Amino acid sequence: MIYRGAKRLTGAGVVIGILSILPESIVLLQAYRETQYYIAFASALTSAVVLYTLGLGFIGMAYFMRWGKKIVDLSNSREDLKFVGIGVAVMTALLLYGRIDLGFGLALIALYCLYMFRKFPTYRHIVTSRNRSGLLYVIAGSSLMWFTSPSILQEIETLSAAARVPTPLVALLLFPIASNVQDLLVGLRMSVGDLKSASQAVSSFMVQNITMVTVLLGAFGLMSGMVGVGLQEMRMLLLISALVNLMVFSLASNGDITVKESLAFLLLYLFVPMSFILKI
Repeated sequence: MIYRGAKRLTGAGVVIGILSILPESIVLLQAYRETQYYIAFASALTSAVVLYTLGLGFIGMAYFMRWGKKIVDLSNSREDLKFVGIGVAVMTALLLYGRIDLGFGLALIALYCLYMFRKFPTYRHIVTSRNRSGLLYVIAGSSLMWFTSPSILQEIETLSAAARVPTPLVALLLFPIASNVQDLLVGLRMSVGDLKSASQAVSSFMVQNITMVTVLLGAFGLMSGMVGVGLQEMRMLLLISALVNLMVFSLASNGDITVKESLAFLLLYLFVPMSFILKI
């Protein structure tokens, strides 16, 4: 359904990206409110990493195998790439500051407002009558994901608790994969559907990542108050997230992602389980 709408809708990646993050955000905000800071924050960071590493990696490889082309065109995502670069600065600042608090949260929310303002021309084109049917398909498909994702995530949490799976393993591996599996499948479907949809799938991953780094982490900051919450246990994840954002910004700044770069993204994901093994 999302794929069918994406074929008809200019700027579908923006809509898909924003709607897809809602279910996971609700679950993680609830976890943060219940003072499960590590699970909430680590899951958010790892989910952002998953979207870039596994998401861009699989899309690039699938695109090549389907169309015999080595490049996914990202010429329409240059505005997103600017904020991917800003994401590097955000992760670095959190790493150096060592905590997230009210002030940091307000700054991240303000950054998202700037992003939305810069993306306004895209939204203006989306609501034209020519795009209306495609928009309805995308919203319907994303809503279906919205309703099914929480049950999947809650099931993962219940099974993990019953099996006494360590909390870091849930936060770093199980929860982020479960929360993004539908997004990854939709992205793969779009990448093999037609040439245009592949670029929109990549754009949706970028929008999700930017939204997660600004809105979700910003909300964590607002909920942390003036005192804030320490991020010492998240240092390795913050470093990995900064490196992944830097790699996306560097490799995709020329407007393309090649097969070799897609493979590099897949290999980057190995740093996530490595951080669990090292218990950092």
